[in-house]
Amino acid sequence: MFAKIGEAVRLNRRALLKQDTVIDNNCMALTPTPAIGDPRFLLKFMQTVDLSPFAVATTVPSVRRGDVEGITMALPPLPEQRRIVAKLDQLSARSAAARDHLARTIKLATRAKQAILAAAFRGDLLGLGTAETVKINARCWDLPEGWRWRHFEEVATIRSNLCQPSEMPDLPHVAPDNIEAGTGRLLPYNTISEDGVKSGKHKFFAGQILYSKIRPYLRKAVIVDFDGACSADMYPIDCSPEIDIRLLHRWLISEDFAWFTAEHEGRTVLPKINQRSLNGAPIPVPPSEQQVEIVRRIEAAFARIELLTEEATRAAHLLNRLDERLLAKAFGGELVPQDPNDEPAEALLARIRQTRTTAPNPKRRRPKKTAAG
Repeated sequence: MFAKIGEAVRLNRRALLKQDTVIDNNCMALTPTPAIGDPRFLLKFMQTVDLSPFAVATTVPSVRRGDVEGITMALPPLPEQRRIVAKLDQLSARSAAARDHLARTIKLATRAKQAILAAAFRGDLLGLGTAETVKINARCWDLPEGWRWRHFEEVATIRSNLCQPSEMPDLPHVAPDNIEAGTGRLLPYNTISEDGVKSGKHKFFAGQILYSKIRPYLRKAVIVDFDGACSADMYPIDCSPEIDIRLLHRWLISEDFAWFTAEHEGRTVLPKINQRSLNGAPIPVPPSEQQVEIVRRIEAAFARIELLTEEATRAAHLLNRLDERLLAKAFGGELVPQDPNDEPAEALLARIRQTRTTAPNPKRRRPKKTAAG
C-alpha cells in the first residue's frame, strides 16, 4: 500500500498489509500475482520505485492506476525471489540495528552535554571542593569557595527596544522556532513578512542573548552576532561585567535552570516565564578568572561531543544509501547467486497466461433490488 495523492506521494513510503484492510481513495494497493512467490518481494521492489514523477500536476498531484501498471520489473525465478527476500531481510536487520545504535549515540550525546553543564555549575568541571551546601528554591546545591548565588537581575538586563514598523522589513527576524531546543544553536531564520509588521516586536543587537520565554522547559537561548528583530515571545538580554555572557548562555540552556523556571512559569495558553520571575531566577556565579576556564572547558567538551554527533549522523545517512544500494543490487541480479536449476520466470509466466486463457470468465451479478429500492 502507498499514497497516491498529494505531497505524500513524494515521501515514497510503502507498507505491507498483514491483515484485511480498508483504505481510502488517497491510497493504492497492489496484490501480487502467482508470478511473485512472496509479497515482501513486491514490497521491496516498490521501495526502489520513485512515484513522484508520475504525479499528475492537477489541483492535487496524483498517481493514476495506469501509470503504476506500466512500471516494468525484471522478474527472477521464484526460488531466486525467495533468496533475494531472505538476504535483504538479513541485511536490513543489521542496518536497522546499526541505525538504532547510532540514534542511541545521539541521545547519549545530548545527555552528556547536560552532565557537563551540571558539573560546570557545581565546580566539578574544575575539580573544586565544596565550601558550603546552599538550599536554593527548595533544592540543595554544593557551592565551591568564592562562588555566589545571584539573582538574574543582578547580573543581566532584559532589553525591550520596540522596533518601529518602518524598520521591520529590513531586519532579519528571529522567533522561538528558529532556536534549537537545549543546544543554543540558531536555526535558519526568515525576514519579516508584511503581516509580521502588525505585531509587536523588539530589536536586538549583536552580542546579546535571545531567550524564549514561552515553554521555558525547551531551554531555547542563543547568542546572536547580528542586529535584527525578535518576536514578543523573546527577551533580548545584556550581561553585566560580573558574568561572562557565554557562561550565562550555557546556564540558560541547562536542565538545572529549566528546573528553577518550572517553579515560576505562568500558566496561560502556553507555559511561559514573565520578566519579573526571570529577574528573580538564581544564577551560580564563579569568580571571573574561573568563569573563563569553565567556558573554555565547556566549549571544548561540547566540540568533541558535536563531532561525535556529526559522525553518527553522517553514518546514519550512509546507512540509508547502503539500503538503497542493496535494493539496486537485488533487482539488478547482483545480490544473490543465480541457480541454473531454477525454473525460468518466462516459463512461469507462460503457465500463468495459459491458466488465465482457459479459466472461465466469472459472471458479474447485479445485486437484487429490494422492495424499498
